[in-house]
Amino acid sequence: MAVFKRGRHFYYDFEFGGRRFRKSTQLTNQRAAEKVESVLKTELIQGTHGLRPREQPPLFEEYVEIFLQRIEQPLAQNTIDLHNNSLKFLRKQFKGTFLDQITKSMIEDYKTSRARDLKKGSETKTVSPATVNRELGTLKKILNMAVDDGLLWKTPARKVQPFPEEIPDVHILTFEEELKYLALASEPLKSVAIIMLGQGMRPDEVFRMTYSNTDFINRTIFIVRGKTKNARRTLSMSTEVFEMLKKRRQSHKNDYWVFPSSRKPGVHLGSVRKAHDRVCDKIGLRGAIDLYNLRHTFATRSILSGTDVTILQRILGHSEIGMTMRYVKIAEHYKVEAVEKMEKYRAVKMQEAEANLGMLQ
Repeated sequence: MAVFKRGRHFYYDFEFGGRRFRKSTQLTNQRAAEKVESVLKTELIQGTHGLRPREQPPLFEEYVEIFLQRIEQPLAQNTIDLHNNSLKFLRKQFKGTFLDQITKSMIEDYKTSRARDLKKGSETKTVSPATVNRELGTLKKILNMAVDDGLLWKTPARKVQPFPEEIPDVHILTFEEELKYLALASEPLKSVAIIMLGQGMRPDEVFRMTYSNTDFINRTIFIVRGKTKNARRTLSMSTEVFEMLKKRRQSHKNDYWVFPSSRKPGVHLGSVRKAHDRVCDKIGLRGAIDLYNLRHTFATRSILSGTDVTILQRILGHSEIGMTMRYVKIAEHYKVEAVEKMEKYRAVKMQEAEANLGMLQ
């Protein structure tokens, strides 16, 4: 028997099928620990042990190729690029490791060591918590897929917590800024902006809209594809968006795309950046916002108005609730800011009131 004592508990340590099995039995009695080891070996031989599938799971780097093939179709290219970037570092850490040999402690070690790495091209700045969290997100998706495939009983990353991230430095448009923006925006930027502010859609989702996926009877927009598999969803049109799209359809009865390209026949609009930059120049927001800030504005306003975060997750098409939770943090920041403004306003008005009372006495 290959049990040994470390601290108060006995551990087993043996090889089976070319893999090493080493773990605490959580027992302080040697004979009981030896029985646990014996039962484990029997279950491995019979293929009935829940934690270890009978067939040897692939190496991490082998399963990564399967993962990449599966996400190629449903996900947008920029999301695939993010996963590939994360895998540059994950491959180095877990290369040569069978999937069922990856443990929570190994993932925690990766998380800690990766956070100490220097940013590319910097001699002082370390990798941001957000970067490490993205890499952990990719790893969790791979391990969850392995669970779905029956290669793992449960994922070792389940209880690995991401690093806390600072409140994103995101400019949320005030209603005054929105009015100025829309007043100065030319078409098709104005219509694109109205949809993003009213529905929270991503720019690419707006550009790819077709009239065949726009239901004016039920007032819905069906988004066929997007950044993630959760991007496929149906949205209820806001009144402003409904009226704008209906009017647009009446004047473009034969168009397939809601926003066709003016340069390439048969292709949808690809960008409104130049028009956006011109508007931002005029209202003093050049460099402060890009088009995506309109989606951020919709999401933050939704939280401030009381929308449940799980419902907002579905509206935005986020694959994970953590992505939506950042808007809760942003909204909290704006709530604090609102209270501070109210306190300053009250202090000024109180001083004026006290001065007026003093004049009456």
